[in-house]
Amino acid sequence: MRVITVLALLVALSAPASAAGGEPQAGQPWPAPTCEKPDPKPLQDRPGNDSGAIAAYNARVHRFNRMSADFTACTKAYIDDIHAEIARLRDRTKARLQSAVDLANARVKTVAAQVNAAIAATSGDAPAAVTGEPDPDFPPSTCKKPDKSLLKRTSRLHRVSAGAANAYDAQEKTFEDCTAQYIDRGKAEIQRLQENTAAFQKQTVARTDQRIDLLNQLAALAADGATDAARQAAARLGVVSTDGDDGVTAVDRSAVLPP
Repeated sequence: MRVITVLALLVALSAPASAAGGEPQAGQPWPAPTCEKPDPKPLQDRPGNDSGAIAAYNARVHRFNRMSADFTACTKAYIDDIHAEIARLRDRTKARLQSAVDLANARVKTVAAQVNAAIAATSGDAPAAVTGEPDPDFPPSTCKKPDKSLLKRTSRLHRVSAGAANAYDAQEKTFEDCTAQYIDRGKAEIQRLQENTAAFQKQTVARTDQRIDLLNQLAALAADGATDAARQAAARLGVVSTDGDDGVTAVDRSAVLPP
């Protein structure tokens, strides 16, 4: 009879500590800036000694200063909104990644409990109770234990018949083979969870970092008054989505599988 050792399948999971970014709405562009930067060209031609020319020049200077103040206030408000969006994105991604890891931890715990319950059955130990619903992608073991009634001794010969003993041995081997395969599937399921979550985390962070980079570019262009370039950057935000599959769950790539 083969001995199957109980495996410690539960692994330690955590969200990446350095993850940044978040999850904006898919295909949602950022509004282009509407701040109007004043043109300094009218101030290049200095007036002579003519009082009328001096008065007209001073009026242009006054108008330029007023428009500059309006542009500065408008741009500050626009950039403040961008910075608030970046902070929101970062907080949202951290929460989203942690939620994925928490869900994966729960799933790994369930898979490990189901596998260890199957292992315990091979040694006759009472399996640990599996709390909650079975894992939807990894149902409990259906391996059938051998029929111990086959080992019942007859009253006349007071021994087990050869046929019954052979039948029991065959059933026991089938049960052990089935359980070994179930353990392998459990380890493969944990591996799948690891790989899926690692890919989910990488994709979410990369997409969000791309969006944050565009927002920072947009802020710089808005501060410079580069209206046309800022409009193009704002439009690009409409095609940079950090949407991912919320159903994808796994564990951090740093988690270690049992041997």
